[in-house]
Amino acid sequence: MVAVAVVLLVLGFWLTLGLRAWGSVALMLQGWAVALVVWVLFADCGKSGGLLMFVVKGFVVSLVLTSVLWFVGALVWVSWFSHGFVFWVFVIGFEYNVLPLSLLPVAMSVAAYGVFRKKLHALLILLSSWYVSTYVVFMAYDVWWFVFILPYLSEPPYFGGAGPILRDMLLVFLAFVVACVFAAVYVGLRKPKQVPP
Repeated sequence: MVAVAVVLLVLGFWLTLGLRAWGSVALMLQGWAVALVVWVLFADCGKSGGLLMFVVKGFVVSLVLTSVLWFVGALVWVSWFSHGFVFWVFVIGFEYNVLPLSLLPVAMSVAAYGVFRKKLHALLILLSSWYVSTYVVFMAYDVWWFVFILPYLSEPPYFGGAGPILRDMLLVFLAFVVACVFAAVYVGLRKPKQVPP
């Protein structure tokens, strides 16, 4: 499992730095890699400490790993540009990137915990799957944009202020629909079977 996590991390860095694109795909790969590490370290934690201990320990490990990965990637990224980006990359980037990215592997691990370990409340599965599906929907949109739209544009697209906000709101709503479907399937499959008397 750790070897798979390392391969996902290397692939994510290659997509981001080598192709200078596919940022959301690299974020999802990084999230899956850290989630694999969290799952390997704390898969047996559910037997003794329960879900809360699993989430707390997983978040601490995820925060440390994501911080290290962010700062390593930021050092390489800053070397490509001027050093005026240093403050933005390390201070503001930590607040707006590392903390949300640290929650992504935890949300993945909670969803896996609910599927493989014990039945969780539908609201908890809905929230964790909504958080994960938000990244998945943004990743699918970015792939669709880079593959099917960007090569056919004759001039660089213009991005106004309201357009990206409306697009992001639409994608978050689509992620909520995906999460609702996942939560409904989860509740249906994990419903206890009634034994006839």
